Amino acid sequence: MKTKIKTNTAHIDNNTKKIKNRSEYNKTLKNRSNLSILISETLVKDGSLIVPAKTGRPGRPMEYTNELIEFVLTIRELFHMPLRQATGFVEFLFKMMEISGAPDYTTVSKRMGGIKVRY
Repeated sequence: MKTKIKTNTAHIDNNTKKIKNRSEYNKTLKNRSNLSILISETLVKDGSLIVPAKTGRPGRPMEYTNELIEFVLTIRELFHMPLRQATGFVEFLFKMMEISGAPDYTTVSKRMGGIKVRY
């Protein structure tokens, strides 16, 4: 016994909008990819995201705050990035903000097990 499947195409609207201003339409398409990341001024002023400068002497590597590691992990989860790409993205952000030093992926990887991130 064969059954017929009824399809209801009445809900499909075949009317499309005509684009009258192509240059404005192109601008809106380009602006879809704009991304703004706002970092609280209190975190930067309190020194939570600012990392200490390298001393140039041998010894223990730079230490990063838990807030900074949590920030990298939040970026990672938000954009579904691998850890190396997330740390590279944070390095880029810090370079744009003129903040020196971002944690490398091995540091974040070692510390991520002990940090509870609230998304």
